[in-house]
Amino acid sequence: MYIGTVSSDLPSSSAEGRKLRKACQEFAAIFLNYLFKAMKDTVPKVGILKESLGEEVYRDMWAYEVAKLASRRGVRIGEILYRELKRIEVQGRMQEVGR
Repeated sequence: MYIGTVSSDLPSSSAEGRKLRKACQEFAAIFLNYLFKAMKDTVPKVGILKESLGEEVYRDMWAYEVAKLASRRGVRIGEILYRELKRIEVQGRMQEVGR
């Protein structure tokens, strides 16, 4: 994998770079949200009271917000995806110049 070879200071000041970085962070948040849901589904539901629809919606919204925070600060999936896509873009440009 080529992730380690890409510099962390890739040019992201352009509008396209900012859009790509944001899209990568949003993808990471969605991925983590699905991961959290899958983890939650493995926990058996036992208890005296049945969970209401409102409580389930609240928990899903909470999990998505946690996933968004994790994608920006803790888990670096979005950053890794961004670097890899930028590397592919740079390689594509270099191949076009070489033709």
